[in-house]
Amino acid sequence: MASSYEMLLAARVLTGLPHGAFFGIGSVVAAGMVGPDRRATAISMMFAGLTVANVVGVPADTLLSQYVGWRATFACSP
Repeated sequence: MASSYEMLLAARVLTGLPHGAFFGIGSVVAAGMVGPDRRATAISMMFAGLTVANVVGVPADTLLSQYVGWRATFACSP
């Protein structure tokens, strides 16, 4: 959809800016959902989930899109 490479680059930078805040807020929310003695476990589980999603989900979606089409990847994602 970008009309130029510069526009694409600017859009990528702009959409990536809140990424750090997402991890910070996610950690605070995860820690707030459990008792004080389980906070570290909750934060580690949140980051483990993000890691598994990238290690398993990205290659699986790439494989699916190679064989079925890129639209199938979005249709199967929750």
